Amino acid sequence: MSKSPSPSPEKTSPIPETPKAGRWTCLVWFGIAALIIYYFGFQAAEEDAHAKANWDYHEATITKSEARHGGLEGGWAIHYSFQVDLPSGARSYTDSQSSSKGYDKDEPVEGQFAIGNTLPVYINPDNPTQFHRPLSQSGLRWIAILGGGFFGLIGLSVLFSEDKKELQPPAAD
Repeated sequence: MSKSPSPSPEKTSPIPETPKAGRWTCLVWFGIAALIIYYFGFQAAEEDAHAKANWDYHEATITKSEARHGGLEGGWAIHYSFQVDLPSGARSYTDSQSSSKGYDKDEPVEGQFAIGNTLPVYINPDNPTQFHRPLSQSGLRWIAILGGGFFGLIGLSVLFSEDKKELQPPAAD
């Protein structure tokens, strides 16, 4: 009568293998990449194209501009007001945009958002309270490419990473 061989230590493992967990993690990272690419690449571009095709173009004049710091890690934002001369009369709007330049407390805002400069703006003719500033397409593309690519690379690294249990030598009894 022969005895059946006992299982070897390398074939039994106290931790069950879950190869599907790595695939699910990979899908989550790819999903985040797809959302970034969709939002910054496609949705923002569609909104921009809609405003350019259906709303009225105007040159707005900046009437007020100030830089504010958002806290320790908040970065800088430029808050500005601008005026548009519409057929129904002049109308004022406010907006803000993040800035990479650090400002001193009393330093006036320079460059694109300096008082007196003009900005392109699209105004909704059906609802003049709505406005749209044209987007910098190159900036959005870089955000979509770099942001989506980063999360896509994380997903690829999870997909092609080797299982750590396979690399460890079997325990000697």
